[in-house]
Amino acid sequence: MPSDLLEKLTKKIRGSAHKPTKFEILQNELAQILQSSLDDYTKVLEYSRILKELINEANYMNEPSKISFYREQSTNPPLPPLPQTTQIQTTPIQVTPGGTPPHTPPIRITPSGAQFGSPFVTPSNFQPSDFAGFGGPSGTSPGPSGVQLGGLGAQLGSPLPTPLGLESILINSSSYNVGVHDSNIEISRYSIDEWLLSDRLLSMRQLELDLKKPGKVQIKITLEKQNEISMEELIDHINNLLNNEHTLNLYRFVLGTRHGDFGLWRYFKKDGDTPGGVDWKTVEFSPKLVDYFDLPHNILPVDDIFRILVNRNKRIKVAGTEEIIFTGIKNDKPMDIMPIGPFQRSYVPSAGRQTIQKFFDDLNTYLRNNPYTENLYFRIAENGYLSAFNHSSLDRVLTWDFIYISEGLFSLFQTKENKIKLNTYTVSHFANPKLEVDIPENQIIVLNGIHVQLNLSQEAFRRLKIPLLNKKYNLKSTVEYLNQMLSENYNTAHIQFKLNKNKLSLDIQSKFKEAPNWSTIEFSDTLKGLFNLHDQAYELHEIYNKTVPSRKEVFDGNDEYIELIGLLSKINVPVVDNFVLKPGNYSKDKFFSLYNQHLKSKLSTRHLKFRTTDRSLSLTIDTPVEYEAMENWEFIKVNPVIKNAFSLPSEVIRLDEFKNIPYINSDFHIATNMIWSLIGSQNRTILQNRKTGDQTESNVLYSSTKIRIQPTLYKTVRELVAALNIELKKNKDVNDLQFELNYGYTNISLNSEYTANRLWLKTELKISPGLAEILGLRNFNIDKINMNDIKHIPIENNIVDTIPSIAYIYCSAIDHSIVGDINAKLLRVLRIQYLPGLQKIANVINQSNYFNKINYYNVSTSYLDTISIKILDQSGQPFPLTSGSLILVLSLQEL
Repeated sequence: MPSDLLEKLTKKIRGSAHKPTKFEILQNELAQILQSSLDDYTKVLEYSRILKELINEANYMNEPSKISFYREQSTNPPLPPLPQTTQIQTTPIQVTPGGTPPHTPPIRITPSGAQFGSPFVTPSNFQPSDFAGFGGPSGTSPGPSGVQLGGLGAQLGSPLPTPLGLESILINSSSYNVGVHDSNIEISRYSIDEWLLSDRLLSMRQLELDLKKPGKVQIKITLEKQNEISMEELIDHINNLLNNEHTLNLYRFVLGTRHGDFGLWRYFKKDGDTPGGVDWKTVEFSPKLVDYFDLPHNILPVDDIFRILVNRNKRIKVAGTEEIIFTGIKNDKPMDIMPIGPFQRSYVPSAGRQTIQKFFDDLNTYLRNNPYTENLYFRIAENGYLSAFNHSSLDRVLTWDFIYISEGLFSLFQTKENKIKLNTYTVSHFANPKLEVDIPENQIIVLNGIHVQLNLSQEAFRRLKIPLLNKKYNLKSTVEYLNQMLSENYNTAHIQFKLNKNKLSLDIQSKFKEAPNWSTIEFSDTLKGLFNLHDQAYELHEIYNKTVPSRKEVFDGNDEYIELIGLLSKINVPVVDNFVLKPGNYSKDKFFSLYNQHLKSKLSTRHLKFRTTDRSLSLTIDTPVEYEAMENWEFIKVNPVIKNAFSLPSEVIRLDEFKNIPYINSDFHIATNMIWSLIGSQNRTILQNRKTGDQTESNVLYSSTKIRIQPTLYKTVRELVAALNIELKKNKDVNDLQFELNYGYTNISLNSEYTANRLWLKTELKISPGLAEILGLRNFNIDKINMNDIKHIPIENNIVDTIPSIAYIYCSAIDHSIVGDINAKLLRVLRIQYLPGLQKIANVINQSNYFNKINYYNVSTSYLDTISIKILDQSGQPFPLTSGSLILVLSLQEL
């Protein structure tokens, strides 16, 4: 602004002190000139100061008194954070009705405080309750540069006796759509109670826990560069690489010939072969292979790589960077297998002339459609080699050993014996699969295996007999009585007979966690005849739509029964027992004497005892017959100092390997607490005959995490999601959580990447209303969003226009007034007009508002010496303003 124009305008204002209309026009004229010059920040400050001086010098008798709030932010350098609410102690304001208002220069907040008429700024003692009813949280939060423009405070030298209102406001700043409050995100995770988890989820959780044990092993298979090849050629290439790894040479990826399903199978181990020594748990595929094989996740449990439907006509060009990573636990000791009883399934092939390929395709279809044989597969390759595979999915319940074939199939299987061990067929030369053969009538293949349970004691095998009472029964009363007895027993409450007209079925619902895994049901002779059954025993799933003739005759229930057979559920959770030895001097013999006393004092460890001789140290495990430990101790863990002091072979030792360790008694000294740890899992085997009852979730907190993204202007959801994912990935408790956008950025979901955590942990998200609006989560309870429910939520990618357009100005000094359907201390509603910024994005605020008609409000108390101002957005959060300046003038009405 030219200096002569400023001087001329100043004289006009001073000469118009007694002409209110002209004074107001000139005041507005000066404001417009100032607004047009706001690109020069130095002039803005100078002209604002001159404007305020002119207003205060104007000696107009009826002009109301004013309080000026002036907050400034500098973009270079950034300002340090201010207290959440800043109060300014100013020169005393004396208000005399009909008098001249005192000279009150603008309050200017600087990094070191306020300097004008008083020497200091005092930290706020402003209480949140003083701001009740503002429509938003009390206090202000620092913005990107450390200061929030939207919160102002002044401490007055004397109380205000008069109503007040907002006269003018000038804002020179810019705004953003993710403010300080929006940038703080809370994620809480809770352990889901075991009774709410299926056996499948419990198994997946156990897999996660197993991979945290000592002895973790990984093998990486890197594919070689290939020109465009078929899926079958790719699988052959991968299998050749697996064959070169000793611990993986029994594994093969197989592509089904008829159904086009893909899986990871194993050859049957040859007699006398030594085990690989690794219990493989998961397989990780690089992204390109995930897409190629249509896999649901990039990391899959070995048991889940099973009959995955794929498009076998795909072709792929291998870049030579694709990888497959196998992860497992070193386990040199073979698993203990507890045989429960023999198991058989029979297959009758179609008679007539057919190719060898069709014969085995039909056999595989039968195996595929039966839940107890789906882990078997016969593959005959184009070169005539026959292989028999099994899958790990049923290892814990069933092992296959041999097949029995009738004589009419001898020539087909190239044998002269009825009984053939399945490990015979490991890449065995057979015949051209296109060769046609004649299959005689009434031929049969009997698959022979054994029901087993791994790592379970004999007590885990359960039989439950339900006898009928010594009274008369008919068909209807028998079913009613059996259902009553089943429902009253905690172990069987999930099983019920259903009799629909003349059809009998067993209805099996989700069981309680402690209930056994019932597999078989046996019937007494009379009940077998009553239900028109052919066999004495059936798998539970086989009792489905069995035809039962209508019978009215009655029978005596004495000695009649049904019996359920199954395995008791075992639910394992990690458990640790620490023995702490305080600082001091000890002998080794004294130490183990104290440790044995500690072990003996606890029910969970009283079966363990260290024994020492002159030359060796061992841990003995003595479990009395009447004692059933819930804890399965597996490892001893010590620190390096203890390892060296006791000459132990390693810091982590398996219990069954803690024997015959060289030992010589000697004295030693410890300066700090010494800890020996027992590590294992706990077997939650619960009472056998517990009545059913209501179950409530415990909601035990597993982890609580707070992350913060940069508060700024995000132009697209893609930018915002990238910022969220970076912060999530940094924290180990939530690094399995990632947001995903679809190809067109029109909806958002939580990532589908495999992790058991997402299934046995309940994850809740707490975000601000503004961020919920941007992410399309407005219809959720934003204080408790179940993150698993974030699936295909519609969103808009362009989020520039989500910058708030209306500012709500609240004042702590005034009375509540009705605003919509609530009461609030609302001083004014201001519509923000944005101007284009450097990137042509309309987020710059360069506006001043002078209100000719001031809305006055009564002060809220008879004595008031503090005023605080808040500027909030429509969601009740601090209005997001970046660096700049803000001038706000309150007018005091004369009484």
